[in-house]
Amino acid sequence: MRGRKLTVDWKHTAEELHARYKQERNIHIAKRLQALFLLRCGTPTRQVALIVGVSRMSIHKWLTGSRTGGLHALTRRTRGGN
Repeated sequence: MRGRKLTVDWKHTAEELHARYKQERNIHIAKRLQALFLLRCGTPTRQVALIVGVSRMSIHKWLTGSRTGGLHALTRRTRGGN
């Protein structure tokens, strides 16, 4: 079963996202940047979730966060929980 094609008005190029991903030291933030990079390259959301090791809902939350607040909003959020 196939879902809808993801349509995003990207503010950053794939090269910019990849560079940010490679220089990030925090592994949780790097994971978010890697996910955006893969989406920007056209990788399906389901496959990105498998590669990065998170749920599709997390991918969509990260994408929404980057749309509304840019990469700054995506990189300043920290993990919750124990």
